[in-house]
Formats: sequence, C-alpha cells, structure tokens
Amino acid sequence: MREELGAALASIATEWDKAEKLMKLAEKVRAEVVQPSVNELRYAGRRLVDAWQIAVIAEDDPEKQKAFDGFVNDALFRCHCAQHDAVDATVLFVQSALNQYEEDFGLGPLTRHFPDVADLRLSLAEAGDLIVSSRANRGNRVAEYDALAAQHLPPIITTYRKIQTNRAALEALVADSANEGRITSRRFRWSIIWPVLVAVVIAVAAYFAGRITAPTASTPPAQSAASSLSKPVTPDAQAQPPSPSSTAPR
Repeated sequence: MREELGAALASIATEWDKAEKLMKLAEKVRAEVVQPSVNELRYAGRRLVDAWQIAVIAEDDPEKQKAFDGFVNDALFRCHCAQHDAVDATVLFVQSALNQYEEDFGLGPLTRHFPDVADLRLSLAEAGDLIVSSRANRGNRVAEYDALAAQHLPPIITTYRKIQTNRAALEALVADSANEGRITSRRFRWSIIWPVLVAVVIAVAAYFAGRITAPTASTPPAQSAASSLSKPVTPDAQAQPPSPSSTAPR
C-alpha cells in the first residue's frame, strides 16, 4: 500500500508542478492570476487530504481502497484541469490582445513592422483547433494539451512578447506614418488649389487692366458741363441795358 501511495504522490507531484509552471506562465502573459487553475489545484489538495486520511486503513478494506484510488485519481485529474485552464487562458488572452492590436494600429502596419504576426495567427488557429478537438475526444485530452503546451504555446508567447514590448515604438511609427500621410494629402490639395488661385488672380488683373486702358466712346456729362463753362462769352451774348421807353411809366 505504501508503494502505491508513493507512486500516486509522485505522479500527482509531477502534474502539480506542470500545472504551476503553466499557471505562472499565463500569469506573466496576462498580468493576472488564472483563478480557475487555482481552484482546480485547491480541489486536488482537498482530494490528497482525503486520500491520506484513509491510506492507513485502506490496505485491509476493499471499500476504503476503492475510495483511496478515487481520491488519488481525482487529484491527478484536477492537476490536469489546472494545466488545461492555464493553457486556455493564455491562448484566449493572446488572441484577444492581437485583435486589439489590429484594431488600434491596423493589420497592414502591424504586419509590416512585425512579420511574425502571420505565424502567430497560424499558431493561434492551430491551438484553437486542438482545444476544440480535446473536447470532442476526452480520452486523448491530456496528450493534446501536452502537445499544446510543448509545441504551440512557446512560439505564441514569444511572438506576443515581441509585439508587447515594442508597443511604444509601434505607436511612434504609426503616428509618423499618419503625419506623413496628412502632409502628402495637404500637398496634393495645394497642388490642385494653387493653379486655380493663380488663374483667378491673372483673370481679375486682366479685367481691371482692360477697364483702365480702354478709350472712352463719349464725353461724360460732367466733362461737357465743364467745357461749356470754360468757353468765352462774346459781346453779342452779353446782356443789353433796358431802354428808357421800356422802363418809363405809362
């Protein structure tokens, strides 16, 4: 019985350590504790206590032996669940973060500055397929999550950290590109407006120049009146004094 207990504890300890490693990795990526994994390890600990309580008396009691085996198996299962929850949390978080990056900066600039984004998308898609497959084939669930943790999770985390640590540089590059685009757009608008303005100024200047230099067809009325006033008055046109006959009383 002690050998069985030792083997069971060794197996649980191995899976528990794997769970803690994945949980800590997820915590570093997400900057948040994976609470479902914590809960699963708590349940595993509870099952270990239950198994330990009957370990001594289970050797000669088939019912106790069965209960002991059930507690040990459940503790092992909870360790696996903690691992799976940590993997799920990491994959979903990176997927959500990448979507947000694409929304903030655009897929074009993001891919241009980080070509590994395409590989990250592929790794996330493959990881998602494995997660779905593990739900449909529970008998192979542990093996599929082991493959996820060993093969897919490391490149996912590595590429995400590259983007995350260079966010400030990406923001500056996108801002420079946007500013350059505004300058180019402004230059394009002025390249259209400036010739039109020049043409309008030339047309207005030509119009007023024609008004100033054109000969007058007739003398203005004010000028005619001034001319008539300037003519000399002849003696015949001067007024004669009235004759005595016209002024004498009748």
